[in-house]
Amino acid sequence: MQVELMYRINLAKFLQHPDLQKDLLSTGECDMVGAGSTSWKTKSGAMVNWSLWNGRIQMRVREELRPAAERRQEVLEAMVKEFEDYLQGEGGAKEPIPEASPPDETGPEAPGGS
Repeated sequence: MQVELMYRINLAKFLQHPDLQKDLLSTGECDMVGAGSTSWKTKSGAMVNWSLWNGRIQMRVREELRPAAERRQEVLEAMVKEFEDYLQGEGGAKEPIPEASPPDETGPEAPGGS
C-alpha cells in the first residue's frame, strides 16, 4: 500500500506543478535513489526500504511525463511491471487513481496551458 500511495501522490504532485516536472525531466536518464529512511516487511516477508522505492517512483513518473517522442517505452513497461508485481504480492492495487493519469501522447502541458 505504501508504494501505491506514494506513487499516486508523486504523480499528482508532478502533474500539478510544471516547474517540478521540468526539474524531474532535467534528470535525464540517470538512476534515482532516495535517501535511506523507513523500512518495512512485505506480506511475503521481504524487507524493503524507501531508498529503493523513492527513486523508482520518481523514475517511473519521469518516464510517464516525457513527451511521447522521448519516452523510453521499454523502460516504462519494465517499471510498470515491477510496480504491478510488487502490488500483486501485497494484495493488488487498492483503488483506481481518481482523475489523475499520465499525460497523453503529447506529453506534459506547458505552463499556462488549458
